Amino acid sequence: MAKVKLNLAGFRQIRQSAGAMHAITEQAKRIADTANELAQTKNAHYDHAVARTTDHARSHSPPPRAAARPPTTTPNTTHCSRRWADLALNLEKTVKDWIDADPNGDGLTAYLEVPADRPQRFVTIERVGGRELEYSSRPTIAVQVWAETRWQAAQLATGQVLPRLLDLDLLDPIAAVTVESVIDFPDPGPPPQPRYQITIQLDAAAQ
Repeated sequence: MAKVKLNLAGFRQIRQSAGAMHAITEQAKRIADTANELAQTKNAHYDHAVARTTDHARSHSPPPRAAARPPTTTPNTTHCSRRWADLALNLEKTVKDWIDADPNGDGLTAYLEVPADRPQRFVTIERVGGRELEYSSRPTIAVQVWAETRWQAAQLATGQVLPRLLDLDLLDPIAAVTVESVIDFPDPGPPPQPRYQITIQLDAAAQ
């Protein structure tokens, strides 16, 4: 069976292009104009903004600065809580599966907990914080890269796993990836083992 290898550098180049920036700006303006036409809050005004990060652009229409109206119906908090919990759990597995599916991963496997029989090299995924909003989840996730030596852990973390994590926004429902830190974080054991930790924050929309 033939294998398809994504040209990730090409994706990044397209997302940084002037044409992509123009298209995103025009779409954001249309969304803001439509929101202003449909707005029911007095003196409300929606605007649009386009932000360019290190490898791509994104747009958003900030909410108007006006007093919120009380809801006309009672929100289904049970449904919302379940939706948030499912999304948060799915995002951890999404990160795991994304690392496992890396065509350049050379057999590196990710786990949601430290396996009892540890391989020489592996990755663990763990949510360590974040926020849950009404329609989105912003989890902080620790991605720990384990190896035989500190040098190998550093090489795997910065040369292989980190570039893969930065492309998580190619997946639905992830809109953005922010790297908060990359640190040497050896596991004290027993037995002790070299380990690097990459901490990321995801911005994902609830389905």
